[in-house]
Amino acid sequence: MATKKATAVKTEGRVELYIPRTEGNNDPNVLISVNGKNWLIPKGKTVWVPPEVMAEYKRAQKAYEKYFRLVEERIQNQQA
Repeated sequence: MATKKATAVKTEGRVELYIPRTEGNNDPNVLISVNGKNWLIPKGKTVWVPPEVMAEYKRAQKAYEKYFRLVEERIQNQQA
């Protein structure tokens, strides 16, 4: 009886996610929660996750970038 490789079973229906490492003493992992399920993703490693986890990571990154642009604009406006 032939068996499937473990990696083939784990990656089926999933997408590849890579979160780059950051400088400093930041947490080496990123916690992503979707529908009450938590995913602890290590930075600097490629992992296979469900598409909704990838979508949440991308959404959070956009929100993070928007927040810091807004803070930067407000600081510049205060200095002017």
